[in-house]
Amino acid sequence: MEMKVSVIMAVYNARSTMDRMLQGLQEQTLDDFEIIVVDDGSTDGSGAVCDEYAAQDKRIKVIHQANSGVSAARQAGLDAACGEYVIHADADDYVEPMMLEKLYAKAKEEDADVVFCDYYTEQIDGSAIRVKQTPPATAEETLKAMLCRLMGSCWNKLVRRSCFSRYDIRFPEGLDYCEDLLIWVQLFKHSDVRVTYLDDAFYHYVANPSSLTRQGSRKMLERIRLFTERMAETLPKGDEYIDNYVSTLPIAPFQYGFQHKLISDYETRMEYKRLRRIIWKDAKSRRRKLGYIFIELNMMSIARKLISI
Repeated sequence: MEMKVSVIMAVYNARSTMDRMLQGLQEQTLDDFEIIVVDDGSTDGSGAVCDEYAAQDKRIKVIHQANSGVSAARQAGLDAACGEYVIHADADDYVEPMMLEKLYAKAKEEDADVVFCDYYTEQIDGSAIRVKQTPPATAEETLKAMLCRLMGSCWNKLVRRSCFSRYDIRFPEGLDYCEDLLIWVQLFKHSDVRVTYLDDAFYHYVANPSSLTRQGSRKMLERIRLFTERMAETLPKGDEYIDNYVSTLPIAPFQYGFQHKLISDYETRMEYKRLRRIIWKDAKSRRRKLGYIFIELNMMSIARKLISI
């Protein structure tokens, strides 16, 4: 039976953080919603905790699966969803109680396919900043904004579930980096998608300083490379702005690999030579430009200090 909203929460070894999110979802003021928790092969007891919550709250459904990555976990939750609208939540963040009620009311008021709202980003020191996320009026312009100024996450956007079947949209198999952004690229390619904005914030995104992206790893480098390839394949062709964005995609894995010493100096010089024209066209800061000059001079340690990710 269809209900108003399905909340999908992928969980992997989140025992130390998941209670706050689950309790925040249980406290939502909306009267008709479900919480689908996908345990992606956790080994820290998270799966058992999910089952305990489900035993006490009939709105919570738990799916257990072998570890397959966040993209597969989100898709499993989406496949099981019954809500008219869906939204995602991460186990290490938290939400305010009016989130679902207000987002759903805005969606029905505007007959919108997607409702954007602002969010809070929180640092380890407890500071929080509200981040504005106002989308343009059309799907085409929203797609372009997703490539530069709008957060690619699925947790500050309520989306009509039927859009996924109507446009044959699925989370990208095998991709666990920026997989959510690819969902929006697939959706906003369609000009008839109706977008609206709620000038409010409910979701608290908690920054993780120990993430693979910040630490630097070959696994993350390969994830970034795969993401850039999938983006180039998925984005529509023929628009000057989007075509220019696609041309700059190879810069991201190059910079990441160089900054974290995951590619040799020889590989750095060869890749820089291949991308030089694009890199210099895209470079905005004097500091970064100076860093590229030091790559040309083969002074890699100085270059790394100047080129920030």
